[in-house]
Amino acid sequence: MMYQLHITPTGMYLDGPYLDKSNRVIRQYQKYTHHFLHVSFVEEDGTPLSHSSRTDIPHTAIYEDRFAKYLKEGIKLSGNRVFKFLAFSNSSLKEGRVADVKRGGYVFSDGVGTVSCEIAEDIWRELKRLSGRGAGKGVDVGGVMERCPSAFQIRFGGAKGMVSVDPSLKGRQLRLRESMVKFESPSRTIEIADDSSQCRDAYLNRQVILILEDLGVSKSVFLDLQRQTVRELAFMWKTPEKLVELAGREGAFGNFVRLWENLGVSISWMENEFVRKSFEHIRDIS
Repeated sequence: MMYQLHITPTGMYLDGPYLDKSNRVIRQYQKYTHHFLHVSFVEEDGTPLSHSSRTDIPHTAIYEDRFAKYLKEGIKLSGNRVFKFLAFSNSSLKEGRVADVKRGGYVFSDGVGTVSCEIAEDIWRELKRLSGRGAGKGVDVGGVMERCPSAFQIRFGGAKGMVSVDPSLKGRQLRLRESMVKFESPSRTIEIADDSSQCRDAYLNRQVILILEDLGVSKSVFLDLQRQTVRELAFMWKTPEKLVELAGREGAFGNFVRLWENLGVSISWMENEFVRKSFEHIRDIS
């Protein structure tokens, strides 16, 4: 469990503690989570920082005089305990970046690295051991690893991203794209965030429907699917299984359900007010 601190232009607010397993440092030092603090710099209403020309306060006064001192000097909480800057979340910076446009050199990389069959086989064997899964539904890569996934989402040192199996690589090789390396790190442990062993659900949207209609698919097909979905939503409260099935299809809330199951939390799905209101919201937006 780790506390979160929200720093605004005029104050700071401590929240939590919350369960956090999304950070490698926290996972590695999970016995010392009370020595870590997740800090966010936000607006007064908790929304992400924005550059507005409507304020009379110079941005430098907020960023340099207010926020920068916490990064340089640390944050003093709980008496004499001082939290010093360790690292920032790279994913949060993506929201404020624009993709590079390169000409002349013609950079057309999809940003996916490659991994040899031998390493992929070891990864798949360990994943099956930890999860108790069978052979899975991955693809056959040259007969070396029957039904092994062909792609993995990884964390390796200071690199993150996707790698695909390249049967032409011999021995134990892992090749990373330059764009995958976010910072240098001596760590040589491969962490697997996800793999391609299981099929993902596909969803219809307006663009896909228009394309299928142009290809000759009747509108009645989509209307039938819509009526079927409405019927499923109408019966979502009949059994807990229906609720969990719906949550599993709705991304983020499905992760919530799996987290509670992994923690062994027993809950009455039909009676809990928070869960009921959450599913009502899912029903309304579906």
